[in-house]
Amino acid sequence: MGVAPSVLADPAARGELLARRRFTVPTIVTSIDGGEAVELDPADEDQRELLILAEHREYRAVLADPMSDGLVEGVNPRLHVVLHRVIANQLWDDTPAEVWQAARRLLAQGHDRHTILHALAYELSQELYPALTGQHAPDPDMTAYRARLRAL
Repeated sequence: MGVAPSVLADPAARGELLARRRFTVPTIVTSIDGGEAVELDPADEDQRELLILAEHREYRAVLADPMSDGLVEGVNPRLHVVLHRVIANQLWDDTPAEVWQAARRLLAQGHDRHTILHALAYELSQELYPALTGQHAPDPDMTAYRARLRAL
C-alpha cells in the first residue's frame, strides 16, 4: 500500500507513519541463512517476511524442513511466524487502525515490542480460530477483533 501525498506533506502524519513502520520492522538489515548481512526493503511483503523470520532464529531448523510439523518449546513455529506476519502487515498498512492504537497503548504501559506483537497476535488468533474451525463465519468487518484490540 502506497503512502498518500497528504500524509507525506503533513509532518505529524509522516512522523506517525514512520513510528508505526519502525515498530513493525525495527531493522532492515539481516543475515539470511548465516550469510553476509543484506539490506531488505520492508515495503516488500516477501522481504518483510524475511525480516520477521530473522527475529525467530530459534525456529529456523523446523521452518527449513517443509515436512516438519515439530514444535519448539510447545510453539508451532509456522503458525507463530504466520501470526507475526499478519500483524506486521496490518501494522504496515494501518488496517485495521486499532492494531497500531493498541500497540501504542501497550508501549505507553511499558511493554516491549515482542510482547506487544504476541498480545496482538493472540487477539488475532481469537478471531481466526473460531472462523477456521467453523464455529462462526468470518467477519469481514472484524468487529469482534477490533473490539478486543480496543480493550487491550
